[in-house]
Amino acid sequence: MVQTLHSLVSSLAIAQNESELRSRFMDCARELFEAETWGWKSLNDRFEIVDCELQGVSNTILKHYQEVGCDRDPLMRFAIEHHTPVHEQIIFTSEQWQCSLIYQHVFSRYHIEHIAIAPIIGNGRLLGKMYVART
Repeated sequence: MVQTLHSLVSSLAIAQNESELRSRFMDCARELFEAETWGWKSLNDRFEIVDCELQGVSNTILKHYQEVGCDRDPLMRFAIEHHTPVHEQIIFTSEQWQCSLIYQHVFSRYHIEHIAIAPIIGNGRLLGKMYVART
């Protein structure tokens, strides 16, 4: 079990393929980030979800997320534009976050108050995202 952020990053860096990368993240995310919800989403070239693994929340959150659309998710846009992980508090005040479309139509339905996402970049393109969330 990965026990520190440094050991997670080191472990992810030597993963041989997406399946191994996903497995390493999913195995340690809850403990390392004290997450109540965590997951992995693989995306196609249009940023549509093609594969997903979720823990701590039902798959119906995907339906609601797709209704809003990845392109209207400010956290995902930030991660894509900056190629860096992002937490909602980096780009929003608490009040702005709670007024945002993505919060009101997706995350609040599942009592998710805080979310951090990290883009998965490979061969110069976005392959997916990892995320952790808390109520």
